[in-house]
Amino acid sequence: MLETCLVYFSKNRLDPLDGPILRQLSKILNTSNKNNRPAGLTGALVFDDEWFLQSLEGERNEVWKAFKRIEADERHADVVVVEVKAIQKRVFGNWWMGLARRGDATEQAFRPHLRDGKLKPDAMTGDEILALMTGLAQTGMSRKLAPSLVEG
Repeated sequence: MLETCLVYFSKNRLDPLDGPILRQLSKILNTSNKNNRPAGLTGALVFDDEWFLQSLEGERNEVWKAFKRIEADERHADVVVVEVKAIQKRVFGNWWMGLARRGDATEQAFRPHLRDGKLKPDAMTGDEILALMTGLAQTGMSRKLAPSLVEG
């Protein structure tokens, strides 16, 4: 069955007054997993304090519905679609949503994709973003943040 993959990035607008960032990311991940499973969506979300990068995979209408919700979410600004393409096979087919955050444990996966030490998604292709996500899936992406990481 032919499906769709949508890759986008946006500026992070998480509000520090809403609590610790890891707690907010955990909430996003839990909500994504809850919403994506019944919609048949899979994907990956990358966070590096300044940016969100995300891949959504699934039936075209469901992908666009999810994207429209994200685009309207006040935690995202300047949302840019990098690529939308038909796919034969999902890259993240076993992930309702996986999350990786830039940090010591994931820096090696990030390093080949940095420019001047920073993640600059506006200079990346969809394939480059997916390559980053694939590398992170192998080293530092999780389906659920550990409770110890979100306490505080």
